[in-house]
Amino acid sequence: MAKFQEFGIDDLELSIEEIAEIPNDSLITILKAGADVAVKAFKAKLQAIGHVRSGKLRDSIMTESKQSAWGTPYEYVHPFGNHDATITNEHLGALWEYGYKKHKIPATQWMKTASEECSDEVVAAEQAAYDDFLQSKGF
Repeated sequence: MAKFQEFGIDDLELSIEEIAEIPNDSLITILKAGADVAVKAFKAKLQAIGHVRSGKLRDSIMTESKQSAWGTPYEYVHPFGNHDATITNEHLGALWEYGYKKHKIPATQWMKTASEECSDEVVAAEQAAYDDFLQSKGF
């Protein structure tokens, strides 16, 4: 099964102690800021490589707030819902990402490329949200 990109707080330069002191609702806000940048990049990449006909796949890309088994929040960026009666948007996104030789669908690696291209912007958005958190605490 295909694995879609997860954006976490790992790229922020914070110690474990600093991360542990941030309340989960604030962590979610920080992560959501970065994930929103990733959503825009994923949608733009699909458009740029010409994989937009109906717009269903592009428009289905969203973030979902989740929590690990250890209670750590993260944002899951992926296509949601059904594309049509036979395929989900997530499955279609994976087909375009990895290709499918049997049906002559070439791999485009649109998610990987978009993730790499927007990684600095994701970290900058998370850093800005973290700065906002610090300012709200008087730092």
